[in-house]
Amino acid sequence: MVTPKEIDSLIDDMSKIIANSINLAVHPSLDKDDINKYLQ
Repeated sequence: MVTPKEIDSLIDDMSKIIANSINLAVHPSLDKDDINKYLQ
């Protein structure tokens, strides 16, 4: 399957948005600045 090159960056950005949303929902005491520390 052939996809455009920008799909990789789009999927990476969307996965970070989804992960941050889940982290904020599950751990409401975390700050938005601290959440990115937990993403690898």
